[in-house]
Amino acid sequence: MKTQIVFAREYLKPLRLAREQTKYLCEEAIRAGVQGNRGELFALEVARGHAALAGNDRVEIEDLQMAVRLCIAPRGTEIQMAPPDDEMMPPPPPPPPPPDME
Repeated sequence: MKTQIVFAREYLKPLRLAREQTKYLCEEAIRAGVQGNRGELFALEVARGHAALAGNDRVEIEDLQMAVRLCIAPRGTEIQMAPPDDEMMPPPPPPPPPPDME
């Protein structure tokens, strides 16, 4: 593990995020309702660090997703779920039979 960290520090120096990757992190923060911009700033560094620990020479989507999970999601004030599929929802139960008036 110690050796892995030493190598990761070397990989970390040249790693930079593309404009689209930074935009992705900002959009995720907005979607989660994060106040301020510290979440995005920390997420940038976490994505770089995650890529460096994996030995990658560039930041990939997996690194960005990890940064969102670790830095943006805990700061979020809104939970946005995907709308349910109509096909996935079970049909409503049939109405009960009318009571017999005998």
